[in-house]
Amino acid sequence: MSRARRVTQNFAILSVARLLTQVMAVAVTIYLTRVLDKTNYGIMVFAVGALAWANLIADFGLTMLGQREIARSHVPQHHMVRVVVGIQVVFSVIAFIALVAFALVLPAKTPLITREVVFLYGLALPISAFDLRWVFYGMEKMWIVGVAETITQGILTIGALSFVTKPEHLVFLPMVYLAAQFIPMLFVLGRYTRLYGFPVPSLESSMLRHLLRDALPLCGSAAIGMVLANFATLIIPIRLDMEHMGHYGAAQRIVWVPTLFIAAYYLTLRPTLSRAYVEGLESITGLLRKSVRLTTALAMGMMTGGLVLGVPFIRFAFGPEFDGAIASFEILVLATGLLFINRLFRGILICFNHQVAEFKMMLAAAMTNVVFALALIDRFGASGVAFATFLGEAVMLAMGYIYTRYLVGRIAFGRYLLRPLICCLMMAAVLYFTSSLHVVARIVVGGGFYLAALAALRVIQKEDVMMIAHALLPRRAPSSESTA
Repeated sequence: MSRARRVTQNFAILSVARLLTQVMAVAVTIYLTRVLDKTNYGIMVFAVGALAWANLIADFGLTMLGQREIARSHVPQHHMVRVVVGIQVVFSVIAFIALVAFALVLPAKTPLITREVVFLYGLALPISAFDLRWVFYGMEKMWIVGVAETITQGILTIGALSFVTKPEHLVFLPMVYLAAQFIPMLFVLGRYTRLYGFPVPSLESSMLRHLLRDALPLCGSAAIGMVLANFATLIIPIRLDMEHMGHYGAAQRIVWVPTLFIAAYYLTLRPTLSRAYVEGLESITGLLRKSVRLTTALAMGMMTGGLVLGVPFIRFAFGPEFDGAIASFEILVLATGLLFINRLFRGILICFNHQVAEFKMMLAAAMTNVVFALALIDRFGASGVAFATFLGEAVMLAMGYIYTRYLVGRIAFGRYLLRPLICCLMMAAVLYFTSSLHVVARIVVGGGFYLAALAALRVIQKEDVMMIAHALLPRRAPSSESTA
């Protein structure tokens, strides 16, 4: 199987799973914004964001490093897996202590239930140490990951709909989250154990030093990436209040939907990039050009649609009481469009052992985010924080392109902008003249028109469609006559 076909097939498998999970995620997000009041919804967003920060300590970049090493060797290194699990068990305890300490020093104006919710979410940290999805990412067995993600979101959705029916039920959400992490972890761990044996945690000294040394730059980059993605969860509750956090969180949850799809694509692409480090960038030039062409077109279409339909979509999804989320949503859509493109450069730098350059790029973007967020939040509120996120992504895109060009090789980018831009202008006109339709109908009409325009201008080509179709449809095994 060719590299492009393998990547497309893995992406198709993971995308089907994520399409199902994101339909459930959007539904439960809309449900929770209507069942919980704005303040309690903001508390939930804050607690999940705080857990993400603590998970940086628990993970320490080891899962990304382990996935890369498995992709290069084609097989899981059981001893390495055991040591990764051992380190993460220790670090998860440290992370939980740090999370508890952070909750205890929150400002006095913070609602008291916030601390309880944060504590309960933090109990998921030790579970993550035994979550071996990263092993199967490296082995390119995406169906296992897809099943685990579907189980996770299914439990979250059913649990929220069943146990959270009024604001006072906020405390049930972290309990549902614990179950949603524990059950799929057991599924993936069981698959691994049947194949290679149970990964008894180990802290063998030589492997321990090797992993920690190599993972440190990746952990630093992940921490800086967290500043880009989640700095708002720290600054908004402290400088503003939980109601503003609820507005921002609602906007952010919707924007996360396309982000998870593009993350799925780059996760499936990463093993191929890791092997290209050995074989040379020229071995995947065609695949990279295809990736830039398609992701740029999708990013530009999403940005255009988000700007034109932001107001009616937010009011349809969350109601007029969430009008405060509109400006943040529109800005975050633009930031997400840049993320679609710049994550490719980041992945190339990591897989070609340029972690230091990638760290510098992330650091510059994070500093931009923090400085502008602090400068703009008092005057512009949550939308000022969203604009700082956009500026950080713009810095990352510019530096990622430059670093990749001079350290790895030139990847064409500018040539793929003109035709999608023409398609975006045409779609914007269609959306403008269909303003009398329901927003859902406008999304369908505008999206369909945009895809048709991309096909007409050959941004999306026949071989792209055929490759995706072959990846999604099961292939018939050759008959005995044909192979005789």
